[in-house]
Amino acid sequence: MVQGRPIGEGGKEACPITGPDTPMPSGPPPPPGPAHNGLLWVIVWLGAAIVILLIVLIVVLVAEDDGSDAAADVTATETVAATSATTLEVTTTEELPASSSIPATTTVPATTTATSSSTTTSGATTTTTLGTTTTAAPFVGSLGKKSCPATFPDAELVGDIQFSSQANFTRIVFIFDGEPPGCEVGYIDAPDELRVTVFAVPVLTDPWAPGVFDPAGYLAVGLGSVIGVDSGGQGGGSGEWSFVIEVDGTKAFTIDALPSPSRLVIDIED
Repeated sequence: MVQGRPIGEGGKEACPITGPDTPMPSGPPPPPGPAHNGLLWVIVWLGAAIVILLIVLIVVLVAEDDGSDAAADVTATETVAATSATTLEVTTTEELPASSSIPATTTVPATTTATSSSTTTSGATTTTTLGTTTTAAPFVGSLGKKSCPATFPDAELVGDIQFSSQANFTRIVFIFDGEPPGCEVGYIDAPDELRVTVFAVPVLTDPWAPGVFDPAGYLAVGLGSVIGVDSGGQGGGSGEWSFVIEVDGTKAFTIDALPSPSRLVIDIED
């Protein structure tokens, strides 16, 4: 006899009743259904989207940071180029007076300034002073009449008259073709005319070489206290000739007759 399932009320199959002693079914759990698989895929795609968004955001932030740094570098470079300045100042002062005192001063300041985000200033100043001072001895001449030691030499013609400016006097030099002359020098006719009488020279013609004086018989000097030399005229004695040195006022003087070449040197205080 085959036993069938118990029939419950209404002809339905009765559900088995499990109790504490009823054994649990064994084996793997049943596979998930379609609804469960759809939810899992939604979660995976959502996570992937979040990761992609984070990557994009990081890339954008890094790109903006690099752009800001590059712009800052360009701005700093332009600022350095626009604010860099170099200044070079050279001043040179030289004083060369006509006297024997010749100070010379040279000043060369040089300054370079560069400005950027930081400022650097460097300065170099070089001063060189070269001074040479010579103090001339006081002039020792006098106003009194003076004479050359020669008595009656053969001085011949005046070949040239030279002049020069010295430290504190003006020098007039009569150069003769023959021997050093005899002479008398002094203020005779006027306080600003120094008469120079020389002997022995030829007096039948002009006792000087051509070109010593201009056609009017005058030699302009224009140095110190000496204005010029006039050819003068024949002196009082035989073989004498008197020249006239025009002076700016009565000045002290000295004389000296020297050989090789024969000459009469007259120094007149300025």
